[in-house]
Amino acid sequence: MNSRMITRVASAPLIIALAFTVSLTVRTTLAHAADAGAPPAPASAVKAPSGMMQRVEQRIAQLHAQLKITAAQEAQWQQFANVMRENAQKMDQSAAQRADKFGSLNAADNMKSYADMAVEHGRNVQRLAETFESLYNAMSPDQKKLADEVFRARAAQWQQRRQGRVHVYHSANSDYEAEMLNQQEVQSLSVSH
Repeated sequence: MNSRMITRVASAPLIIALAFTVSLTVRTTLAHAADAGAPPAPASAVKAPSGMMQRVEQRIAQLHAQLKITAAQEAQWQQFANVMRENAQKMDQSAAQRADKFGSLNAADNMKSYADMAVEHGRNVQRLAETFESLYNAMSPDQKKLADEVFRARAAQWQQRRQGRVHVYHSANSDYEAEMLNQQEVQSLSVSH
């Protein structure tokens, strides 16, 4: 195996954990938008940073500290952090636009709009992975080891939470009840990040 392939394999847990961060924020936004109790606010009404953007900023600050980013790595870090911000803004905007249309979408259009968001999410994660690879390659061996540990732990947390949501779904008595329980779980996850 060449060194580039080893780097990609070693980076895989990191990318999965980063994708989880973005994915969780998208699911949280969709869960809030789908709340049957109130109509969603139009995207144009949002002036303050959203809860998603606040969580992204918290995650950026947390990762900066955990990965012990040096002054020499700050340029790569800023590129990575900016992609995280841009991705979150795009997904927040897409989720708000989708939520604005919920009342008029038939089931097929609803599925198509969700598929469009999933494709956008995939493109965003790809950009994030490419930017992170540049940062990861600039890290010292000790930092890489630390990054691997940080992101493996994050991936393990994600897996545990995911298993909990699957359990909640299978123990629910109805689809509606399962959806309400899953929304509550997603909301509780967003508070912990």
